[in-house]
Amino acid sequence: VFRTPQMYPYLQNKYWQVGFMSYWQLKQIPNFLLAVPIVCVALYCILFTQSSTTNDPDRHPTANNTSIGAILLKKIHQIIEYFLLLAHSLRLLSTKSLLLMQTSLKDCFNCIEYRCLDSNFTPLAVHLLSLLVVGVFFANVQITTRLVCSASPLVYVGLVDLLSKGPMWRRRLCLGFLVLYNVAGVLLHTNFYPWT
Repeated sequence: VFRTPQMYPYLQNKYWQVGFMSYWQLKQIPNFLLAVPIVCVALYCILFTQSSTTNDPDRHPTANNTSIGAILLKKIHQIIEYFLLLAHSLRLLSTKSLLLMQTSLKDCFNCIEYRCLDSNFTPLAVHLLSLLVVGVFFANVQITTRLVCSASPLVYVGLVDLLSKGPMWRRRLCLGFLVLYNVAGVLLHTNFYPWT
């Protein structure tokens, strides 16, 4: 039996230490510290989306629903409503057009609520957990932030939840992380430091 040579796995193993826990060395502690914030946010998303979703088919999905999906949907609806009213006040929209758009918007969001928020976030949580396992245990841990943020929408839903409710210290910590990551990340990454 002829086997094709596998060059890429060899390079990953030799130069990047890719393999189960092969990146877990004392000299890699700073890289693990870079990954701690996104791992914490991702674990929060996995644990609390599962505990906050509703599965009661007899009631409207967003009536008294505090799941982060319902909160996010309400916030998006409020933002679009605000921009419609702003456009109307600037005379960019007639009253008839405003009422028509508000009615259509309400119908659209009601449809989304019934179809999407009735189910829970389990598939997204499983996907996010698998990304975390790959990032922390198999790949170079400093890519965990890039891997998770580019592939999982649940992280952003969780960030909205963290920034919209809870104690003020938690909101400030989350906002501080986002600002630090974006400002310091640009400076460090452009100077070839392992930031992402």
